[in-house]
Amino acid sequence: MDTLASITFPIVDFVTRRQICFTDLDRYHIPNNPDEDEYLIAIAEVIYGYFAWLDGAPGTGGLRDYIAATRIVDLGGGALTFPCLNLAYNQVVSNNGRPTVIMSSSRELRTYEQLCRDNGFAPPSVTGRPWPSPARL
Repeated sequence: MDTLASITFPIVDFVTRRQICFTDLDRYHIPNNPDEDEYLIAIAEVIYGYFAWLDGAPGTGGLRDYIAATRIVDLGGGALTFPCLNLAYNQVVSNNGRPTVIMSSSRELRTYEQLCRDNGFAPPSVTGRPWPSPARL
């Protein structure tokens, strides 16, 4: 079974995390609109599916189909290090070899920030425009 198909987004997760509208509860005897909860589940599934597709195996249309295997830096579960980041940075060939965007999950960002602190300096902070939504491109 493929990984994406095994992920579930139960409606109870969305129903129980939302604030109850007591006016609706009095009026309709339903604390939250089930249609809205199903809509939120659908959004989560689409977003998860999009990023799973981006990170998919070669031949699936994801990023790995556009990047040569020799240009991918894979730590194989090892700890993040500055030499590894330097290697990844030097793999960039677009824009005259100057990367402009680094994409990561919030967990990877925290790992990077901890790496900076462990080496005795504050993580650099750059305020810029937010990354555009892939759905609007």
